[in-house]
Amino acid sequence: MLFVVDFDGTLSVRDTVDAMLEQFADPSWEDVEKEWLDGHITAVQCMQKQLRMVSVNMSLRKVTKSRGSFPNDEAVMKLFHLALQNISQKWTMPLRDWKPALNRFTIQFEERMPQQ
Repeated sequence: MLFVVDFDGTLSVRDTVDAMLEQFADPSWEDVEKEWLDGHITAVQCMQKQLRMVSVNMSLRKVTKSRGSFPNDEAVMKLFHLALQNISQKWTMPLRDWKPALNRFTIQFEERMPQQ
């Protein structure tokens, strides 16, 4: 049996990030994972892309859930357009608590991490 150790030391039989991505991200997160496993992108790039996918989907769900109903499709599209503008501003902000994650990646995937 395979056990996964999370960043905080929690033991799990399943990768918690994969479980979160399956629940909240677009299915294309698996393509990003494959890019990383094939060595085309770094672990940092993989995590950033996947977290953006979760962030966008969760934010759009939050916007539509708080609204209730819409008079027509155009109203939904306008709301998504405005929401995506707000969401995209957050993409340039630094990731919170990234340093512990980066340290863990450096230990676990030493050969895949860029040398500084």
